[in-house]
Amino acid sequence: RKALRGKNIDFITADVTGIARQSDRVTSVSLGNGERLEAGIVINAAGPNAGKVADMAGLALPVEPRKRNVFVFE
Repeated sequence: RKALRGKNIDFITADVTGIARQSDRVTSVSLGNGERLEAGIVINAAGPNAGKVADMAGLALPVEPRKRNVFVFE
């Protein structure tokens, strides 16, 4: 984030509520705050929720969150 601050980048903190497509291209992203962003490219960086985001665009992506546990013994 520090490296991007001086590069004319806008950080938006809003939930994605929808992704609009025309044919095989993404055209816009709807946000929870009511905004709609026109987009030529959308990068799905939702991690374990990437399947849910892809579903908004009508795409099937077999990614789902799973509960994991890590145990460390000394």
